Amino acid sequence: MGMLGGLLFTSIEAQAFPQEHLSKARDALKAEDKRAARQALEKAHDAFAASEGVAPNDILATYWFYHGLLLNQKGRSDAAMNAFRQALVVDRQFSWDRDVNDDRELRKVFEALRGEVGFRDTLSPGLPDKLGCAQVYVDGSRVSGDQEVAVGKRLAQVQCPHGDVYGLWTDFNPESPVEWLALCPYPVDTTIEIVEASGPVSEFEGMDVEFGGSETEESNPCLEIMAKPPPVVATTQTPSSRTGSNSTANYMKSTFGLESWTLPRIITVGAGGVLITSGISVHFGGVVPAYEMVEWGRRNPTGLTRYQADILTDRFRTRRTISYALTATGVAATVVGVFVLKPKASHIQPTLFPQGFGLYGRF
Repeated sequence: MGMLGGLLFTSIEAQAFPQEHLSKARDALKAEDKRAARQALEKAHDAFAASEGVAPNDILATYWFYHGLLLNQKGRSDAAMNAFRQALVVDRQFSWDRDVNDDRELRKVFEALRGEVGFRDTLSPGLPDKLGCAQVYVDGSRVSGDQEVAVGKRLAQVQCPHGDVYGLWTDFNPESPVEWLALCPYPVDTTIEIVEASGPVSEFEGMDVEFGGSETEESNPCLEIMAKPPPVVATTQTPSSRTGSNSTANYMKSTFGLESWTLPRIITVGAGGVLITSGISVHFGGVVPAYEMVEWGRRNPTGLTRYQADILTDRFRTRRTISYALTATGVAATVVGVFVLKPKASHIQPTLFPQGFGLYGRF
């Protein structure tokens, strides 16, 4: 029952909306709990790409704003400014949340960035010439034609003809362009052309239903397609291989990522490195010369007494034991620091101190 409950909880966490994770990040930022805020923002980041609907601009801007506040709490001012710029690129009208952070000077910098982002470099999102009934969104705003988007990390989403939405994070690198229509799990009929009406472009233009407007409804085949559920498409990619690559990336990030190096891990791995270095130093500075003396005694048995030979042998064995002990303890400490002391939900972790093992964390 406990295992089943854990699986259900994990499934619910994975399917949660970005707003739920952002709410947790907000509470963590107010409490200055950097670890909880980072974890909530990571889940929000993944939830945006897996969202079943187009991300609202203000919600996505809130993600970048909270990310900037977290980086600022960590003392990474330059990275925080870049995150604030991202928030203003997504939503130029985004307002500073004084309930989360009431730093007046930081707020002044944020307002100064508001005017700066208008001159940010842009690039093409690489839209195909024909989209059929699919619609493309970048950071929650619909893009079409030759329209360009700001440089930086962007949320790319496509609304497929049946209304289902798929997305990913990208920087629109020309060397690895986004295959927009390939995001849809089924083929998109690009022969369908939607005639755009004159006037302001709306994300729902050409798809609105008017009462009594049968001619418009009949002339727009996208309405008929959207009214049908998405087709069931056989999966050609092996799910296990994709899951395996994702799990490997997550494992490497959680084990060796910058955020994973907590103080207990740094102390333990650092102590292990010192012990390994000491073991190597003892080996070359003490064990090797002692061994050479023993070998010299074996080649010249008449030059040493039995007592002197025993002393040389004991000296060699003692130094070798010390070298092995230091190296083995160092390797064990390093393994514990790297693989055992990875960040967990608990704030208390075992740590190797110079005086011995103990507990580190907040009770």
